[in-house]
Amino acid sequence: MVGPHIAASRKGLDAIVKLLLFHTDTAINSQTGGGRTALFAASQNGHEAVVKLLLSRTDIAVNTQTGGGLTALFAASQNGHEAVVRFLLSHKDIDVNTQTEHGLTALIAASLNGHDVVVNLFLSHKR
Repeated sequence: MVGPHIAASRKGLDAIVKLLLFHTDTAINSQTGGGRTALFAASQNGHEAVVKLLLSRTDIAVNTQTGGGLTALFAASQNGHEAVVRFLLSHKDIDVNTQTEHGLTALIAASLNGHDVVVNLFLSHKR
């Protein structure tokens, strides 16, 4: 089942996400049957404002993996969403070395898809 905050995040409806996150008891890190979270959905689709909102929560789990081991950082990197990758890399808990079930990292995903600006973000990332 998809929670309303995940559906709104997937569509980039930042005003709705804000209402749901800050005016209800929304479980921010809940997952769909496939393991996708609101942060994953927003990151995969490049919705910068929603990602920023979600990252503002102290209880956000930034490294949650789907059933196949994908993370929000992987999804954003694979799709070349530079601003989203930048936001995620700035989060204190981000793990850039998380691997999928096939051993791929977000940097590899960006490289395989020709996203040179995203690759450079990783190469200049200090942690």
